[in-house]
Amino acid sequence: MDLCGVPIPADTEACSMKPLLEDPSRPWKKGALMWGGGGQSIVTEKWRYNEYAKGDKPAELFDRVNEPDEFVNLAADPKYKETVAELSQLIKGGWKACMPEL
Repeated sequence: MDLCGVPIPADTEACSMKPLLEDPSRPWKKGALMWGGGGQSIVTEKWRYNEYAKGDKPAELFDRVNEPDEFVNLAADPKYKETVAELSQLIKGGWKACMPEL
């Protein structure tokens, strides 16, 4: 919208892509968020992390680079505790938490 000179309404859940178009090498989104099936997911270049609202399913963490078929759930492995915490925080922060500082 800003490329066209149109003001962005305050209640719009979006941000300008103008900085990315002006400098394609700049950092962009940390991940893509998805909701559905009673859960929330974030997908980054390396990880897929799923949380379920009712707690009836355990969290899931998959290494998309080393195990792209997503069969091995790493969420309960203590080695990935910090990764799980970071991705969980991004989910809780919503789409704004996934955006870089512009």
